[in-house]
Amino acid sequence: MSVDVYLDLAWPLLLGAALLRALGLGFSSDRLAFFGWAWVCGALGTGALLFAWMWCSPDLSSPWTMRAVLLALTGVGFWIGRKRVVQPPLEVPPAGRGERTFFSGVVGLLFLALFVRLLLATLSPVLIDDEAEFWALKAKVLWHTEGFGAAFREEMSEPTFVYNKDYPLLNPLLQLWTFVNAGKITHVVNRVPIQLFNVALWLILAAALRRLLRPLLAAGFLVMLFALDESHYHARLAAGDLLAATGLVCALDGWLRWRDGGGRWFALVALGLTLVVWSKNEGLLVAFSIGLGALVVWALGRFQTEGPRGRRLPLPRLALPLFTLAGHVAFNEAHGFRSGFLSNPTREGNVIELLVAQGREYLPVVLGHYGTEIFFAPWHSHYALPILGVLLVLFPLQLWRSRLLLPALVAVFSVAGVIAVFVGAPHEIDKHLRTAAGRVTYQLVPAVFLWLAAVLQMLSTRDESIEEGARP
Repeated sequence: MSVDVYLDLAWPLLLGAALLRALGLGFSSDRLAFFGWAWVCGALGTGALLFAWMWCSPDLSSPWTMRAVLLALTGVGFWIGRKRVVQPPLEVPPAGRGERTFFSGVVGLLFLALFVRLLLATLSPVLIDDEAEFWALKAKVLWHTEGFGAAFREEMSEPTFVYNKDYPLLNPLLQLWTFVNAGKITHVVNRVPIQLFNVALWLILAAALRRLLRPLLAAGFLVMLFALDESHYHARLAAGDLLAATGLVCALDGWLRWRDGGGRWFALVALGLTLVVWSKNEGLLVAFSIGLGALVVWALGRFQTEGPRGRRLPLPRLALPLFTLAGHVAFNEAHGFRSGFLSNPTREGNVIELLVAQGREYLPVVLGHYGTEIFFAPWHSHYALPILGVLLVLFPLQLWRSRLLLPALVAVFSVAGVIAVFVGAPHEIDKHLRTAAGRVTYQLVPAVFLWLAAVLQMLSTRDESIEEGARP
C-alpha cells in the first residue's frame, strides 16, 4: 500500500483545523488538545461531505474532485476565521517545573505505547469480528454501489448480508474515504481513520486532566485509563465504540471549559455530541439521557439558562447534533433499517412490553454480569463507575449545586439505558454480555474518569463560584 494513502488522512485534519478556526478555536486555545479537536471536527466534516456526495451517485474511481471540494471548504473555513478572535486558553493548576516535565514525559511515553499498539494492529487485515462484519462491510457496499440509489438498497435488502444496518454511517464513510484515495478496497489502511480517534481521545483527555488537576494526579489518571483492557482493545480495531467515547470526552471537556470560562468553548459540546450520535446507536441513549437529566435538574430547581456571570446557555449550538440525530433517524426510516432492540422477532408488543416480558428472565443475569464483570472488575474501569455512584451519595450538596450534576445524571441514565438494551435484545443473553457489555460500557468510561477528576478538583478547591453561578 502506497504511503500516499496514509498521507491522504491529513486532508480531514486540515479541514478540521480550518473549521475550528471558523468557530474561534485555534492552536493557542490549547496546544495539547487542538489536534484532537481538529481530528474530531475534520472527521465529521469529511463524513458529511461524503454523505452528501453519495446522494449524487458519484464516480468514486478518481478522488480529485472530492479533494478539490474538501480543499475549498478548508479555504472557506480559514477565510471565515481570519478575523475571529481566538479563544484564549484557560488557566491550569500551578505546578513546579519538575511536575510539568514529569507529566510531559508520561504523556510522551503513553503516546509511544499507543503508536506501538496502532502499529501492531496493521499486521492483521480487517476481515473478522464487528469491525469487518458491521463497519467495513458497509463501507465496501458504499464503494460498490457508488451512492444511496437502487443498487445500495438492493445490496442492503439482503437480510443476513450486512448486520445492524441501522448503525450510523460515520465509521463506514471514513473507511470509504481511504477506498476513494487508494482507488480500490483496502484491508488495513481503512482501519487507520478510526484508530486515529485514539490519538484524539488521549490528546483531549490529557489536556482536560491537566487543566483540572496537578500534573502528578493528571498523569496518574491517564496511566490508569490507558492500562484498561478496553483501551488496548479499541486501539486495535475499527469499531464504533471508540468514536462515541471520544465524543463524550470532547463534549464533557467543552461543558467544563464553558462553565469555567464561557466564550466559544460550548462549540466543543456540540462537536462532541455530534460525534456521539453519528457513531453508534447508543448516541440515542445519550441524547435521551441528556434530556432526562436536564428535566431532573430543572425539577430540582437547579437548571438555569445562564452560566457564571450571567452567560447565556448557547442552546442554538446544539442544533448540529440534533440535526445529525434527525438525519440518521430519517435515513434509517427511508431505507427501512430497524434496530434489533425495536424489532425483536421473539416477542410481540412495544418496547415497554418487551422489557417487562424479558425482564424477569434477563434482568438478574444482566445485573449479575455488570456487578461482577463491569462495575467491580478493575480491568474494565478501575471502579470508576461505582465510585461515581458513591460520590453522588457522599457529597450530595456539593454535587447537586455544581456544574457536575448534569454530566453525572447523563452517565447514570446512560448506564441504565445500556442495561435496558441488553435486557430487551433478541440475542443469546450470555454470549451478548460477554462480547458486548465491556466495549459498549467503555464508551462512558473515559468521560467518567474526566468527571471524577473534575469532582476531585472541586472538592479540593471548594471554589465559591460553584455555588454562586456554576450551576447546570
